[in-house]
Amino acid sequence: MHGIDVIQESEHEGGWTFACSIAGECDVSITLNWTDYNRWCPTGTAAPRAVAEAVLACFLAHGVTIPETLNAARVRRLGDRADEHVMKALVAYG
Repeated sequence: MHGIDVIQESEHEGGWTFACSIAGECDVSITLNWTDYNRWCPTGTAAPRAVAEAVLACFLAHGVTIPETLNAARVRRLGDRADEHVMKALVAYG
C-alpha cells in the first residue's frame, strides 16, 4: 500500500506501535490505540497493522508530510470525513 512497509509491531497496554518505512525513504513510528482501531475496524477482521497502513495511506493521499512519530488519531485533522477515508483505504488496501 503506497510503498508502506511495517517493519516492526509491538503491542502495549491500550494499543500498538508500528515502525514503518515509506517507499524505503522515510521511517515513521505510528501509535494506534484500541479506540481508534475499533472505530475504523468495528468487525475486528483487519489486522491492526493494516489499519496503521490505511492511516498512513490517507496522510499520503492528502499530500501531508508525515512526522517521524505520530498517533493514528491525528488523521482526523484532515477533516470531518477522515474516519471515512481511513475505512475506505482499509477496504481498498487491507
